[in-house]
Amino acid sequence: KCTQDALGYELLCEDGTIKLQQGVYSRVDYPGKGKISGNDLVTVVIKEMLTDGTVINDMEAKDQALTQKLDAYPPVFREPLKRLQNHGSVTLVVPPEKAYGSKGLPPKIPPGATMVYSVRIVDSQPEPAK
Repeated sequence: KCTQDALGYELLCEDGTIKLQQGVYSRVDYPGKGKISGNDLVTVVIKEMLTDGTVINDMEAKDQALTQKLDAYPPVFREPLKRLQNHGSVTLVVPPEKAYGSKGLPPKIPPGATMVYSVRIVDSQPEPAK
């Protein structure tokens, strides 16, 4: 039987969902193929949502992506990304204190909002030689 914690999001009851040190819940949606190291340049697209499914930001829909070294991503994203390989995807449930906190980001993000992130690695490349 499923028991949800205070975040109350359905992902928390699904097989394969783990709680990371930061209190973030992570579920690998697709593991990907091809190892990634901390110095690799990793390009991701992120879809940011409220727990009711309201989309706050969808990088892919805006034809945007973020590229930086894997180790440069904030811990909330870095640790789940390290569970993936190239082209992998993960869903994260992030408690308010690790997202926008008690103030939120009005008008789109209410105070104390639990956030859901769908993160997909578009590609990764070894760090260029210097």
